[in-house]
Amino acid sequence: MYNVKLNCAKKKPRKVLNKNQNYFGLKKVKKYLSKMGWKVILSRSTTSVLDFEDKIIKINNRYINSTKLFYLLHETGHILLEKNKYYNYLYPAGCIEYNKSIHRKCDRINILQEESAAWDMALLLIKSLKIKINLDKFSKIRSNSLLSYARWADKNPEYGNSYL
Repeated sequence: MYNVKLNCAKKKPRKVLNKNQNYFGLKKVKKYLSKMGWKVILSRSTTSVLDFEDKIIKINNRYINSTKLFYLLHETGHILLEKNKYYNYLYPAGCIEYNKSIHRKCDRINILQEESAAWDMALLLIKSLKIKINLDKFSKIRSNSLLSYARWADKNPEYGNSYL
């Protein structure tokens, strides 16, 4: 038998975030949004909602701060995507009055693509604003959200309500 030693890079131990880091991250994103004329409302009666007409983002106040931060970053990602001059070309279904009972599968897939892109923009914003996050928690929330949209996109509208 040969004795082989593999050169595998060891993972660095993850730093434990101070509980205040998520709070400071929320403050940074709110300040960034206010400079663009957006208002953030924390509400007990809502999931994440983005209102382009009134420039308001509503986030559920019952979430822990890290979850609030991640959803706020995601909704901010939608705002940044919409500023792209090719937005209507890239995400034509996003231009339709938002309707979760969209019947054409290609439109539902297009919305899924936009949702994924908004999470990508959230990651870029985290880097840009130098926000410290728990990447594992972020990835879990992102994955669960995208899986929910994927189930909805795959749902045949003839069979009743969507997953979302």
